[in-house]
Amino acid sequence: MEPIGFKINSQIKWKHGSIQAIELQKINDNVTNEPGYYKPEIRRFKGFRSQLRIFRCIFTGQVDRVPIEPGIYQSGNPDEKSPIIVTANYEFTYIKVMRDLKGRDAWVLCVDSNGINVWCAARGNDFGNKQLLEVIEATGIKNITKKKTLLLPQLSAGGIAIPQLPKNSEKFPFRVRYGPVWSKSIPQFLDENPAQKPDRMKLAKFTLYHRIRAGVTHISFLIRKIFILPLIALVLLFSLLTWFNKLWWVGELSLWIITANMVVALLFPFSRFTRKFMFKGIFFGIINIILLGGLSFLIHKNIYYVLWQLGFYFWVTFFSVMSFSGYSMATSPREIQEEYPIFNLTNKILIVLSIVLLTLGFLFTILI
Repeated sequence: MEPIGFKINSQIKWKHGSIQAIELQKINDNVTNEPGYYKPEIRRFKGFRSQLRIFRCIFTGQVDRVPIEPGIYQSGNPDEKSPIIVTANYEFTYIKVMRDLKGRDAWVLCVDSNGINVWCAARGNDFGNKQLLEVIEATGIKNITKKKTLLLPQLSAGGIAIPQLPKNSEKFPFRVRYGPVWSKSIPQFLDENPAQKPDRMKLAKFTLYHRIRAGVTHISFLIRKIFILPLIALVLLFSLLTWFNKLWWVGELSLWIITANMVVALLFPFSRFTRKFMFKGIFFGIINIILLGGLSFLIHKNIYYVLWQLGFYFWVTFFSVMSFSGYSMATSPREIQEEYPIFNLTNKILIVLSIVLLTLGFLFTILI
């Protein structure tokens, strides 16, 4: 509010912030709310601190919204003829784009994607026509550049409906073009300006490197959002019962969760025989029953203990594979929505069964 001459005296929120009552006070009569106020301060994207911000996004599962101020940022020293690169206001995305531009003169226009990365924001209605038109109007970028082409990230295509954008409009005098799928290709794309993008610039291949990073991020997500409280509860329960010599079991469960997810990430290409993540879950569930069961037997030398745990090995993999769908580049929201009802029912049955068998196995083969 301050950039347009107001300060907030009081604020009340309802419905998780979707409804708000705000009392404003005018603090500067000389400031207007004309387009052009949507210009944040320069934000660092190099150095150790910026790298820590990237690690925060990767190692916390990318489930937290990490926004920066939307608006116009500058790479190098852009002028009225410099290209306009449009991206999200997710901090990781901003840092990556600015680094990949390598100081090239360009306007970097960050839409208000609610602090969500481009792909997820576009699939969740946070990076669409509304947000694009808003940032164009709020920044007044049409008044500071003669460039009439917006270079959008390719993965925003799921949210941007080009036919529905204004045409030959004074408020939106731009044409839209989709750039490369990876920001590292932007400099080459700007230099070559191809009429049609080559495959290397439009195919998002899910390579081993991407799968490992997705696996690490997905494990962080699952532990933070799903498993951390049950694991802590087990530690507290064992401590209250003075079963301190049994705390290793909690660590073992954590190890199986991590191992199962990394197996999915590393071996994901072997599941290309189907697009159904339910079937992928069954496929990897069987693989992890064999793998984790074998490892567990080598550790404990107790076949009965292993048999009791098989339900958990299968469930944690089955559940994780469906959750991994959002990281995989191998599905669409529509496909997942079609699968979700049967997955939800199957998952509830499996989790109850696995917890019962896990508990009984622990009681009968460890305590007795």
